[in-house]
Amino acid sequence: MALTADVQWREQYASHALNRKMAGVVEAGVYWGFHVTPAGGLQVEVGLGSDPDYPVSVAVVERDGYSLTVRMDTQELLEVPEVGRAYDLVLEASYVLGQQTEARLKLVTEAADHHVVLAHVDVPADATAVTEAMIATDRRDVANPALNAARILTQITQLTTSLIDARDRLNNLEAWAETQGYTP
Repeated sequence: MALTADVQWREQYASHALNRKMAGVVEAGVYWGFHVTPAGGLQVEVGLGSDPDYPVSVAVVERDGYSLTVRMDTQELLEVPEVGRAYDLVLEASYVLGQQTEARLKLVTEAADHHVVLAHVDVPADATAVTEAMIATDRRDVANPALNAARILTQITQLTTSLIDARDRLNNLEAWAETQGYTP
């Protein structure tokens, strides 16, 4: 199987905890690969990253409070269901406690909040084949690992400031207690 979610076994405690651990921390979106190109006829291909040393696609899908890492190690083809329509090509994943995690690529008329958008495919009514011009990536959900690091650094800075403030307040309280005759 080409498309897999990394933590998926039906064991309810570890997989549940691991899939929830990074929810809201790691940004959802494409980290590597998942390139969309015409594949001949009314098909599109979702391909891998261009680095020959790391020929894998990687994305994070966040859904229902879970952060799911999805990897793809071979290309996949999708058939455009109907000409004369526009589609979002999306990555969808779901985790349900006690069931195997699912991940799949889909062409949908409108992406939902839990989808990672890979491309927008607009196929005219007279088309006999998908062309590069019909594929747009301007709405592609691209994750930025640097933003994750910056977000975490900001949180650490805010926590440090709060701890310094708490220490100063405690020192002031101790000083006041001493003036009242208490020994901390």
